[in-house]
Amino acid sequence: MSRERKKNKALRIILKSLMWIAISLVSLVLIAALLVWVFSDKIEQKVIDRINEDLNTEIQVKDIRVSLFYDFPNISVVFEDLIALDATPEKEGHLFEAEEAALEFNLFSIISGEYNIRKIYLYSGAFIMKRYEDGTDNYHFLKQDTVAVENNEAAEYDLRHIEVKNMGFTFLDMQEDQQYSFFVHDMLASGEFSQEVFQLKARGSFRADTLYTDGMYFAPGREATIDALLDVNTQQRFVEFSDADIDMEEVSFKTHGRVDYDPEVETVDITVEAQNLAVKDMITLLPERLQNYFADFRQQGSINFSTHIYGKYSAPDAPAVDVQAFLSGGALERTENNLSLENISFNAWFNTPDISMPTLYVVKINDFTATLDGKKLEGRFMMKNIKSPETKLHLSGELSLEMLKEWANPPMIKTMKGLLTFDVSFEGKIKDPENITMQDFINSKSSGDVLLQDAELEWVGSNYALQNVQSKAMFSNRDLDIESFSAIYGKSDIRAEGWFRDFIPFFFLPDQKLKIGGKIHCKNLDVYDIFASQSSSESSNDEVHIKLPDNILATLTVDADHLEYKKFGASNVHASVQFKDQKLYVDRIKAKTLGGNIYALGLIDASVRGKVNVSCEVDFDHIDIREALIAFDEFGQTSMTSENIRGITNTHLQFSASFSDNLELKRESIKAVAEIEVLDGELVGYEPLNGLKKILKNRDFSHIEFDRLQNTISIKNEEISIPKMEIKSSAMNLKLSGTHTFDNVIDYHLEIKFSDLKNQDREDNGPESEYGYVEDDGIGDPTIFIHVTGTVDDPQYKRLDKQAIKEKIKEDIQEEKQVIKKILHDEFGFFKKDSTLKDIEEPKQQETK
Repeated sequence: MSRERKKNKALRIILKSLMWIAISLVSLVLIAALLVWVFSDKIEQKVIDRINEDLNTEIQVKDIRVSLFYDFPNISVVFEDLIALDATPEKEGHLFEAEEAALEFNLFSIISGEYNIRKIYLYSGAFIMKRYEDGTDNYHFLKQDTVAVENNEAAEYDLRHIEVKNMGFTFLDMQEDQQYSFFVHDMLASGEFSQEVFQLKARGSFRADTLYTDGMYFAPGREATIDALLDVNTQQRFVEFSDADIDMEEVSFKTHGRVDYDPEVETVDITVEAQNLAVKDMITLLPERLQNYFADFRQQGSINFSTHIYGKYSAPDAPAVDVQAFLSGGALERTENNLSLENISFNAWFNTPDISMPTLYVVKINDFTATLDGKKLEGRFMMKNIKSPETKLHLSGELSLEMLKEWANPPMIKTMKGLLTFDVSFEGKIKDPENITMQDFINSKSSGDVLLQDAELEWVGSNYALQNVQSKAMFSNRDLDIESFSAIYGKSDIRAEGWFRDFIPFFFLPDQKLKIGGKIHCKNLDVYDIFASQSSSESSNDEVHIKLPDNILATLTVDADHLEYKKFGASNVHASVQFKDQKLYVDRIKAKTLGGNIYALGLIDASVRGKVNVSCEVDFDHIDIREALIAFDEFGQTSMTSENIRGITNTHLQFSASFSDNLELKRESIKAVAEIEVLDGELVGYEPLNGLKKILKNRDFSHIEFDRLQNTISIKNEEISIPKMEIKSSAMNLKLSGTHTFDNVIDYHLEIKFSDLKNQDREDNGPESEYGYVEDDGIGDPTIFIHVTGTVDDPQYKRLDKQAIKEKIKEDIQEEKQVIKKILHDEFGFFKKDSTLKDIEEPKQQETK
């Protein structure tokens, strides 16, 4: 029982003690509150005196109150809706504003009378510092010389803490085109601020809203925390730190360095380091202009880097910056087509003597290695002046052409396959880094060696792809020199060497011209495949559309063991070719074909839309006529086909004509002069001659053979003109002249000696009785004149050819005149200047033997 009493007694004592303590505390609080109330005006005045003594700008405030409970047990002087105007003569803008700001004292300051400000609290506002274009600013708000109040009535500073919540801090430099903006969520800085030398501990969270310099934004909108311990020396005016951690979302930095803020020095020397930093996070810290380069890529890998910032920082100077970065095991994957650059490693440097001047920025990448589609790449890179970059690049390795097409997507190329081995260098200037164009590349200096293996290339509008391409080449700037090249195009195999000028602009820029020179050799060359456009192959297998490009200039020597065009074939072909403005000039053509040889020169002109003009001069040496008609589809006519004629021809032809772009001949455009010689000729079943048997009895004209025929034939206005020629054939001897239109309307004049028609088996009653009008030649062998008209399929025959008679009489009179002139010349020496008399004894006639 006694133990229970003792326990209750002890409990009562404890309760009484607690009650007295509570009463004492409440009393103290009430006393303190009373003292604050009593001395509030004095406290407020001391703080205002201190502010007026220190500040060089106008302060506006909605209300001021003194509170014990704002941050108990400290006494707080609270300013509501505080505004500090710009520290400029005009005082137009706001340097500082806050919903609440508080200066705090120790409670015992009331008893001691020494009002020492120990803490500053700022809540919900903004601090906006500006440097104007003329170099003045708005933030020098502290008076240069502060005179102490003689009776020490003003408050003093014994600052230990500064706490900031929901405050924005901005520095806007209009002179250097810079802006730095931060929003502090919660920040506490602790230290003996009133001492000349002290340690400052800062911890809190903030957001980096804007880090901008001369057109570039760094790490916008990134959340961050800071935990730093700094050594502050206000006497020598520097801050030094060896252990400061900044975490910016997924990025952690460790920093150390020193800042001298003495106006005579104003220098900075800070090092920032990060280890195992994710590449994708690192890229978000770069200026937006650089981030755009990686916008279409997914990034992988980690990077180690170190940044050194040093030098003067006050205007007009800005510190220098050196950055070193080391990457291994990285990857970049293009989101558009999943093209991935893997196993990336490199050493990189960034350097500038003035961070405010992007034109002085230098970026270097050395020891770069990577793989693309399993192919290894190596290189190095340097870039100066990020606003208008000057770049140098050396790259070597292997690339899949299919991957390269997906990456570059050249508009003129439809298909790219194969392996590209290269060792290239590039040096050039990018006009606008936010809009890199192929023109930037065109204007650069570049060189290198390129090897193509097992490639396939197809360009827009081509009928086939170049297959099995093997090539070794060198390029320099805009040009490409081909050391060796082989490929298959349709039925043609091609081996070549040569050069291309303006090669890169042609394939990657519109309205560019490609210049080509070189030598081409083909075992087999199919002309139809080369010049056929894609549309023709899709529409008809028998129709070819000639479409010569207007943006290619070429000078080529072409040799082909075998050449073919549809049914035509030739061997040992040689030609010199020039191509310009959709005109194909062909010179010194030599070929074995159709049993003989051809020597030619010509022009194909496709410069007029929908029209192809062809002109040529050709020598045919011992060409088989029948084979020629077959090879060229009877030249588009049916009157005399390969079934009607045989023989070997030696011909000199001058020819011009116009075609449509699908090689339909415009007959009215044909003009030609042909000096023709036919040897061992045969006419088989030629209807205009077959019909002669109707009036020339007992003669068979279905198969005529002759040893030699010679004449000069011309073609104009859709009409073939045949001068008089003599034909000595197996059927008879005759003379023939006349015209033959393209519609097979004929107008032939025949002269036949009666002796060739005389029937030995019947009584001769004279030629007139059987054939009508004849003309005696003076030696008892009259001439019979026959006029053949109508068409090839329906010839009409007249035994009396009045026109031929007139021509014959005219010729005879002329011949008699020449004979008389010859006699007078020989006997009396007349007509000495008449050169025609020299050949009077052997008159020239185009004839056959």
